[in-house]
Amino acid sequence: MKKTLAVLLMAVMILGASINVFADTGSFLMSPSVNPAPILISSKFEDEDCTAQLVINSYADRDKLDDALKELIERAYSDIAGTDDLTKLNSDLAKIAEEKNIKGSNLAVSDLFDISPVGCQEHDGHYSCDIVIDADTLHRFVALMHMDENGQWIIVDNAKVTQNGEHIEFTVDSLTPFAIVVDTTEEGDLPNTGDNSNIRAYVCTMFVSALVIAVLVINSKKQRA
Repeated sequence: MKKTLAVLLMAVMILGASINVFADTGSFLMSPSVNPAPILISSKFEDEDCTAQLVINSYADRDKLDDALKELIERAYSDIAGTDDLTKLNSDLAKIAEEKNIKGSNLAVSDLFDISPVGCQEHDGHYSCDIVIDADTLHRFVALMHMDENGQWIIVDNAKVTQNGEHIEFTVDSLTPFAIVVDTTEEGDLPNTGDNSNIRAYVCTMFVSALVIAVLVINSKKQRA
């Protein structure tokens, strides 16, 4: 009997761990801890003498950032994961959602990433820059949000999806965390982003249930013997 209880306890622990691993991530389309960064297509600084190169790091690669940027992108993550309505983070996003007739609860962040300049020996700061990136969910694009150095969310109002729908282009004068906001009203139209959390959770639950049943059956046979 003690062995049975021990096995049951282990099963409960496994199930609890699986629930924690696959817990809800708030207003993210998928877990940003596994989501790859968007791909940089092109960039051009207003200052043509600037030799900096842009590097994009996803939230999953935040350990590559310096302490200040890592803290900022983690703050961005907390903001997004902590709300069920992204329009609460920015009034301009609320206006965009209203114009597009989208409920705030149907908005989600598909990509959270940092863009940083590297390799420039000429300037202490970098100003206006034209950027083009590639991401997987742009056919449901609603807005591009940008967290400034003070932790405030700003809408990049010049961000637009290119005619072929594959890239997003925008101009910014500061480079800190960005979040691509998409419409999930028709989730069936969204591409497979690799988020199999629900499926895995169900598999874990089924495995634990099968294990518990097997143990109970074996124990019952032993008692009858």
